[in-house]
Amino acid sequence: MNTKILPPSDFNAKPLLIFLEQQAQTKETLRILGHQGVCVNKIQNLLCKLQEQNAPEWLIYCHLFNYGYIEGKRAERRKSKHITK
Repeated sequence: MNTKILPPSDFNAKPLLIFLEQQAQTKETLRILGHQGVCVNKIQNLLCKLQEQNAPEWLIYCHLFNYGYIEGKRAERRKSKHITK
């Protein structure tokens, strides 16, 4: 049997590089999140409403992420306008 080892090309190495980059980003994100507090009071109403609607778990996570993103944008706008809440 004649087997040939192909050199890594951009085609077959790229998925591995993307995977490794995502792993590094996930590890860094989890490290940062480990230093954050969790304020359930702000998201409790949103969670209850989504659960009442029988939203799938993945959709709930997406909504929570988007809510956090929106709140971050609002905080940045307040910060740039020197408004305190």
